[in-house]
Amino acid sequence: MNSKTILAINAVLILLAVFLSYKIYRVIMEPIEFERIKFQRECAITERLEQVREAELAFKSEYGHFTGDFDVLAAFVDTGRVTIYERKDSSYMKMSKIYGKEVNKDTVITRILGYQKVSEKFPHGFEGSMLRNVPMTNGAEFELGAGKIERNGVVVPVFEVSVADVVIYEDLKNRYNQLISKDHVLRIGSLTEATISGNYENTKCKNGDN
Repeated sequence: MNSKTILAINAVLILLAVFLSYKIYRVIMEPIEFERIKFQRECAITERLEQVREAELAFKSEYGHFTGDFDVLAAFVDTGRVTIYERKDSSYMKMSKIYGKEVNKDTVITRILGYQKVSEKFPHGFEGSMLRNVPMTNGAEFELGAGKIERNGVVVPVFEVSVADVVIYEDLKNRYNQLISKDHVLRIGSLTEATISGNYENTKCKNGDN
């Protein structure tokens, strides 16, 4: 082989080595990069989910049920108020038909102390319309539902707010598609269980750890 052929082969081998090195680098770095992005987005999104829960609990305290309508919830956050109650255990004497004499009867005395604006439960400048928006996405919105279920003969109001990973990372699917779960959903509440808990652990987000 002449010198030109050898140089050409060396050049091809160098380019191939660079290409393979880059591919190995991407295989190693892509999961690390995605985990960093995932952490940031999930922290922002779970904080918003908890704001939706706060709004729903305030709504239920006034109306006795949850709402599955973001417009209704947003208006309640912006203009609504919650009643502040004082509850005090007490007792009184009541004639018992069974025993034929007065017996002690426990009761709870409730009185209204005042009212609080729902907006005061949220950061300064927060608007109710923000509740529906999934943070750090291109205009994605949460899914919200509400209803009632029966548990042990008792009718229980329930709600659920959620967003799927495929929606959270829709803008990244071309680059990290193999790392994005097709089944996982971030949610708070449930339409089938009497719970207002979330299906995530975000202690690190609250502590500011990485």
